[in-house]
Amino acid sequence: MPRPTPKRRERGRLALALLLALTAIGAAVAIVLAEGVGKKTPTSQAFVPGYGACPAGGRPPTPGSAAARKSLFIGINSLFNRQCDLRTMTRAGIHYQRFDFDWGEIEPRPGVFEWARYDQWVGSSASAGVQVLPVLLESPSWAAPAGMALPTNPAPYADFVAHVVRRYGPGGDFWRQHPRLKKEPIRWYEIWNEPYFYQFSNNNPNPAQYARMVKATAIAGRKANPQARFLLEADTFGQKPGGDPIDWVDPMYKAVPDLNRYFDGVSEHPYSFTESPDDYTPSGVSSRAQFRRVGELRAMFVAHGAANKPFWITEIGWSTCPGGTRAFCVTASQQAQYLKRVFQIARTSYKNFVRAVFVYNYRDFPQQQPNNKEDWFGLFKANGLAKPSWNVVENASLGR
Repeated sequence: MPRPTPKRRERGRLALALLLALTAIGAAVAIVLAEGVGKKTPTSQAFVPGYGACPAGGRPPTPGSAAARKSLFIGINSLFNRQCDLRTMTRAGIHYQRFDFDWGEIEPRPGVFEWARYDQWVGSSASAGVQVLPVLLESPSWAAPAGMALPTNPAPYADFVAHVVRRYGPGGDFWRQHPRLKKEPIRWYEIWNEPYFYQFSNNNPNPAQYARMVKATAIAGRKANPQARFLLEADTFGQKPGGDPIDWVDPMYKAVPDLNRYFDGVSEHPYSFTESPDDYTPSGVSSRAQFRRVGELRAMFVAHGAANKPFWITEIGWSTCPGGTRAFCVTASQQAQYLKRVFQIARTSYKNFVRAVFVYNYRDFPQQQPNNKEDWFGLFKANGLAKPSWNVVENASLGR
């Protein structure tokens, strides 16, 4: 049976709307980048209407094992760059966040690049000691028939990525323009988001097309900066409209036999809806909705000679929606328990190949519809109160 319909896209548009709100109320995250100066972070942060108060501060917690902290990158999705939230993250030892770089917004016309919004976001993250993992997606209208359509010609996308790398990578233009800003250059780049799902491929998941895009992107990105590293997106199989599965990994290698040359790691989103990370039905359609399919996916890449490629779990989480859709919702206690097991498994059974875990997401979305699972994945409630899962992530990040 096909995997249930995955979560719809919420992150980028809401994030951009919130950033506009921050700008409108003169929030401190609007660093005076035009002056080339990284301003000191203020001690307070403006309230964002409709998005809850910032969590209360406190003394930094006592770190745990340094070796445990270094063994795994831990990051957060859907952090909207309020300075108080960035401080909460870094106090917890978390120094990575993942957010969308919208190609259509950055390059609205061929060769015309508008960086202001992303300069603010990268700059405010850097000032807090947080490094960005960008998700490079959303085609402009001049390059594809829809925002979520992969371009048929991969060259324009590859050129866009090369410009991002030149600007924000080590020694990039952005850092040279702002020499007093704390440097957190971008080193890893995620090529699209879930291209194996019809929602993120304009109803046409095409592994061959995606593989060719990965190749073109890596060539152009590494030319722009040899230190750039690229994450290929994959899962054990994809999904067509209506739920029919399609093979993903083997067709990519068929289209680009030397694909291993063009990616540095594999990104996976092993959601399991209401199931525990320990629930597992080995191999087949059933495992497609279970966390431990990570091992199956890795075996597919090992079979193609990619045993040395690290895996990055760039989205994982459980929704605490209180409505009646219990097929997608867990309790706050279960959310914490399941995330704790994810970190334990990543540091034991998967320690030889899982390099990073990025939790989806930082805070519940503000609209709070009880039956919409998308609104309730947060480690914090919309009003800023922490769920039990925040303590789990904090402990994992601090190596405790």
